[in-house]
Amino acid sequence: MCFPSRSRCSSNATAAGLLATACTSIRPPTGFAPGGLISVSCVITASSFTGKSFDTSGCTYCGNGQVNGGESCDGGDLNGQSCSTLGYFAGSLGCSGSCTFDTSGCSICGDGAVGAGEACDGGNLAGHACTDFGYAAGALSCYSNCTIDTSACTTCGNGVADPNDACDGGDLRGYDCYSFGYWGGGTLYCDAYCNFDVTYCYF
Repeated sequence: MCFPSRSRCSSNATAAGLLATACTSIRPPTGFAPGGLISVSCVITASSFTGKSFDTSGCTYCGNGQVNGGESCDGGDLNGQSCSTLGYFAGSLGCSGSCTFDTSGCSICGDGAVGAGEACDGGNLAGHACTDFGYAAGALSCYSNCTIDTSACTTCGNGVADPNDACDGGDLRGYDCYSFGYWGGGTLYCDAYCNFDVTYCYF
């Protein structure tokens, strides 16, 4: 218990006088947050006061930047917690003005909504396609951990014979009908699947 000075309970005070002061003004400091008011209760006799105490029911620790009893967090003090420790996939955990966790910045992988830290979620590809990742075509999908799956994408069709392509469009890697033993000549083509087409080569 912290007592006010005698001047707070002078003979000018009423028998049940209440003098308001800031919660943070108590000495020694108690760690209360700014904003609340404390009441100084004075019991007065004819010639002196017989008792005095602080009523701190209007005070709170929430807002002092430190987690105290009953608080989940306080300002930037998240008590060692994060979105992932609370069962979320990723994101930025916050603290509300009432010192409870604010999970609005956290995301849940698998809910179909692309949240913080997710590239996609289920069938929600966030508007992306294989072409956004340097591929010519194919079917983009999403892994169960909400990252992009390009395994069904292909570079075939971009006009450049990439490592997995035998050819691509007009890029025949320097091959012709003679390269495949067609001594009669002809025209070598590349099909839609980036494989050589010798239909018009002749023996």
